[in-house]
Amino acid sequence: NDRYFELFVGLQKFKTSTNLEKLFGTGWYSSRKTINDVRNKIIDESPDLPKKIIKQEISQLQGIIALLLDTGLFGVLFTISIFTLTFNQILKEKKNINQKLFRISILMTNFLCLFIGYPMVMLSYVLMFLPNGILFIEDKFTKNTIN
Repeated sequence: NDRYFELFVGLQKFKTSTNLEKLFGTGWYSSRKTINDVRNKIIDESPDLPKKIIKQEISQLQGIIALLLDTGLFGVLFTISIFTLTFNQILKEKKNINQKLFRISILMTNFLCLFIGYPMVMLSYVLMFLPNGILFIEDKFTKNTIN
């Protein structure tokens, strides 16, 4: 219930943003403070919300909303393109189907984490997409032991 509320608030904040903010965002982490005016207004106008939804000085956002507000449409499209490129790279590998499915499941779990938390600052999340990162560590290791 709280996640839907925060998603709704984030989308309302995005709608009220300037065109420049919609394209490029407001800057990393700034949305945690700038969202409060919209969030507080919605709380004031909705008396039937659960008691645990209260006004806060700093809001904790889901990754996808934070990504949208902080980096704008440009950042969201960039992130989706990274996921797509990684997915395509996994499909092109000469691996058996079980290895591909395992890597795809890790990638999809990472994507879905954007909807439940704020994983963009986690080291493991960032390492996922580096060239020869976590998803492709076996390839790097295999190449080093064969040569």
